[in-house]
Amino acid sequence: MKTTTFILLFLSLSLQANAKQNGNRWNIIKAACESKSEGQKCSFEMKGKKLEGECKKGKRDDSLLVCKRSGGGKMAILRELDLTDDQLKSLKEFMSSHSKKRKDLKGEGKAKREKMKQLFIAGKSDGELKKLHEEISLEHQKRGNLRLEKMIFLKNLLTKEQREAYIEKGGDRPKRRGRRGHGPK
Repeated sequence: MKTTTFILLFLSLSLQANAKQNGNRWNIIKAACESKSEGQKCSFEMKGKKLEGECKKGKRDDSLLVCKRSGGGKMAILRELDLTDDQLKSLKEFMSSHSKKRKDLKGEGKAKREKMKQLFIAGKSDGELKKLHEEISLEHQKRGNLRLEKMIFLKNLLTKEQREAYIEKGGDRPKRRGRRGHGPK
């Protein structure tokens, strides 16, 4: 009983600390655009680093302006490679179709994971859970195939020097996700 109480207390405190940290982050990016209008440059400090961005409407509340960091991600790395006009045109066409495929897969996978939770809660048969797990694994494999397709496309599009610069700038690393379930840093 004492162990269970301790674990619940620990989880509660961890969740509160994480919520406080996320709340502070949210207040910081809102404050950076308080006296500005949409499209203006903004900056804020987080974890000892000065970050710059642009004031944009919030996703959930478009009456709210927040400082969104600009130029992040893999596309920013590709923009730094001095691509030719032909390379840019090919890249835009590929990324347009590639991102649609990726979004479609992401939506399907999310729905299936939610269905898995519902089957688990309802106490459905092992066979149903295994069948759905196989479908989810197949979706994961399809996303891996899309990553490989992108890699092959970039290999054929970029020059050797551009490929080296892409790898050096971190283009080969997967997007880092938050520290889920580990509490505050």
